[in-house]
Amino acid sequence: MRRYVLWLLLASGLPCLSGCLQSPRAWFRGPAGETASIKKHQPQQSNETTGTSPAIAERRVIPLPMPPGPPIDMAVTRAPLMPGQVKETSHKVKPAQHLAGAEMGPPKLLPQEIKAEPPKREPLIDALVCILEKRNAEALQHLQKYDQSAQDVYLRLFPVLAVLTQKKLDQLSAGEIAVLQETLSGLLVTLRPRTALVIEHMWFSENIRGHGDYQPLPENFGFTAATRNMPGGFFMVFMELRNFTSMLRDGQYETRLNTSVEIRPKDADPQSEPFFKHNFGDHKKPYRYRAMRHDLVHSFFLPVPILPPGNYTFTVQVVDETIPENKRVAKKSLPIRIVAQSQKMSY
Repeated sequence: MRRYVLWLLLASGLPCLSGCLQSPRAWFRGPAGETASIKKHQPQQSNETTGTSPAIAERRVIPLPMPPGPPIDMAVTRAPLMPGQVKETSHKVKPAQHLAGAEMGPPKLLPQEIKAEPPKREPLIDALVCILEKRNAEALQHLQKYDQSAQDVYLRLFPVLAVLTQKKLDQLSAGEIAVLQETLSGLLVTLRPRTALVIEHMWFSENIRGHGDYQPLPENFGFTAATRNMPGGFFMVFMELRNFTSMLRDGQYETRLNTSVEIRPKDADPQSEPFFKHNFGDHKKPYRYRAMRHDLVHSFFLPVPILPPGNYTFTVQVVDETIPENKRVAKKSLPIRIVAQSQKMSY
């Protein structure tokens, strides 16, 4: 009988041979009757292939779904990094030259490749360089960017600077010094009409003979006031002007001044109405000289008006009207004392 069964098993297939080779006791018990010793040594398989019981099937671990993203290598477990150790990476980074389009993005410059634009230079510097290199025509083109008054100043300064870059001042000849002096004098003439007019000195004088040659009256001198029946004393005023205009007109250098006088009580408001005022009208008769004047004595005589005795302030105003569109004003005041006719004059 056994031989007959063995031949049937061989005819049906060898996979059943392992089951037939088991002990007869295990054969008749089947999978449900396995002893503990057999379970201990048999590997666990799914109940579909081995026919395990439902209790064993319930103890299976069902894998959870993995989150989206790149696969995680769960089989590799790395030790923590030690200080100074560089983390290894399994993926490769594409070099920048392999990227293209939006993935690559705009190129980034290194700090040493970033070059700032040089600041724009003043045309005055370029003009001075041209003067030093004897390219005068090109220097004039650079100076065209400035107004006419500024060009006049630069054109007078550049020759002086060019000469001093080639020689020291002590090495210049007398002729070269004369040229420099004439150039600087012309510069002063250019600047003078644009500076403030100044009454440099002003005194009451007893005698005036010329520039710097006069006899001043003593301090606290008493001027005799005029009356309705008798004239009084007179003011002789000596003034030296600075920064006045001397302009060449019709072959002569002209200076046109307009002078006026005001007398107010001492400590009165300068803007208050004066007790006495007078305009000489000298602008109608300007100064004219054959040569340009750098100093000017501007003197005048004025009778003492009818004023009660007391202390007053004598104010002179001079307006330079040589250039009508550029009038300049200068003022200066002196204290005066007015006395009655009964007091003797000090002239």
